[in-house]
Amino acid sequence: MNGKQLGVITSSEIKIVDSRLGWYVEFKGAGFGVGWNLSFWDPTTVVPNEHTKWTESERQTKMINVWHRISEVLERAKTSNVGDLRGIPVEIDIENNLIVKWRVLEEVLL
Repeated sequence: MNGKQLGVITSSEIKIVDSRLGWYVEFKGAGFGVGWNLSFWDPTTVVPNEHTKWTESERQTKMINVWHRISEVLERAKTSNVGDLRGIPVEIDIENNLIVKWRVLEEVLL
């Protein structure tokens, strides 16, 4: 699948999956369903060491970026809780079956 797709958010949660803490979102549209996440290694269970390919500073930067994106989406969707994003219309850019980017369709929100 490639190109712009219209859909809605069907699920939006902050949770830990496979030692990654983050924001997990699911979308559906005409004939498709897809998941997306912004996450980082959970600081309480994964500690950087000589084998990790990232530093604590890089993890903290990622954490800040996750919260900034959540804040941006909540503002555009006119809500204050990620769980309330269910049903919000979105435009999703897909390339080679991967989400490249997505946005809330603010122009159709009441």
